[in-house]
Amino acid sequence: MKSFNKGKMLLIAAALLPLTVLEANPGFSRQMDMECMACHNQTMSQLNSFGRKFAASGFTMASGEKSMIDGATVKLGLPTAVNAGVLLKAKYVKTNPDENNHGTVDTGTDRGNLEVFKVSKLFFGGKIAENVGGFINYEYDSFGGKMVFAGEMGSGYAGVSAYMQNDFGPFSGMEYYNTGLYVPLKLFENRKGTNAAQATEIGHGPATGIQAYYGGDILHITGGAYVPATSEHEGLDIGSDMIGIGRIAVAPTFGEWTIMVGAYGISGTATLSNSALENTKPDSSSYLLDITREAYGFDAQVEGSIGGMSTVITLNAVLHNETELYDHNNGTYVNDFDTLFADGKDFKAGDNEAFSIDAQVNPWETFGVKVAYLKYNDKYDYRYFGTPSQNAQQVDKWDRQEYSLGLDYSFRQNIRFGAEYTYSDYKINDQTSSHSDEDTFVLFTMIGF
Repeated sequence: MKSFNKGKMLLIAAALLPLTVLEANPGFSRQMDMECMACHNQTMSQLNSFGRKFAASGFTMASGEKSMIDGATVKLGLPTAVNAGVLLKAKYVKTNPDENNHGTVDTGTDRGNLEVFKVSKLFFGGKIAENVGGFINYEYDSFGGKMVFAGEMGSGYAGVSAYMQNDFGPFSGMEYYNTGLYVPLKLFENRKGTNAAQATEIGHGPATGIQAYYGGDILHITGGAYVPATSEHEGLDIGSDMIGIGRIAVAPTFGEWTIMVGAYGISGTATLSNSALENTKPDSSSYLLDITREAYGFDAQVEGSIGGMSTVITLNAVLHNETELYDHNNGTYVNDFDTLFADGKDFKAGDNEAFSIDAQVNPWETFGVKVAYLKYNDKYDYRYFGTPSQNAQQVDKWDRQEYSLGLDYSFRQNIRFGAEYTYSDYKINDQTSSHSDEDTFVLFTMIGF
């Protein structure tokens, strides 16, 4: 392993961090007249069984003391109070990348990058009317949210969710397990270094779509369609083309243990204009682009107690994840790992797979220790697509294995401190079996109100 000053060091001091988990809204605690940990397990970035049921209800569950303004004759269904929350966040990032693998530049995060309020949010959420709930969130450069129509069915809720989010991925409409399919619900803050769904971007990126779902004590099933884009100004000219998504999970309980086993898939093509993807008004110069996705995998989650210590284990295996981009203007496919726009990281073509396993044990209720392992394969062979220099030197540039350790301390339910370390082992030359390693350190704090 490299010495400390030759690795990568990432120091993050973030206020109100878990409020990026929009389900972790203190307003929900006020709506239910319950403490935050009634819905969360170990930390605010995990949901427990009651939290999953609250999410499945579309955030419509409420304390009996919470009244609604119903209207005299025609139902109004207006809550007496709107649940509001504010996210204030500051972040400092310092990196020293491995010179053999990524090079170094004494600017940006290599020099030390400070962000204040860049990712701050204002949001409102909760019960809107009987069987209707949702939230909206606003930040400095985007607007998003979701609306859920839900009703009780059996041991849970069935409903329909319409959503638009810049970063939370295609399953944003309704996903409540902690395996990383939905960005906010995972064990580590270093998402791409610890979680397969996040490393492959299956559980991340812009998404506008609709999901029908059922969420019960044992069964969770959902299906729908989405486009990998958001509409901030002019709308999305999607026509009738959307990408299908599906998800099923079963979670029986055995004594003190709940064991979830699930599977998921993404398949289809979305066709939009370049103007819609860039959030500009389409005109005569606009042209169509195809974004085709084929992905599938399985996940698992175990919740219980070992020797009186709260324990959570999550597993995610992305077996296939391929994105294909076609430019109608030029009549050509975009090469793997190229992008359509200069800043178009959200529209990257390529093929990858990954496996991850994460675990957290809390020796005390307020203190947790967590570990993670990730194996990532970009399935990109420079012998077929690269230059002669790449062929000889960097056959598997991004293939890696990562090992992580973390600590979480809850000073209060809504005040959290944490530290994480990740060691990354990159395979940079398939012919000589040479490797390159990097280190990542994450420090964070949060206050939610």
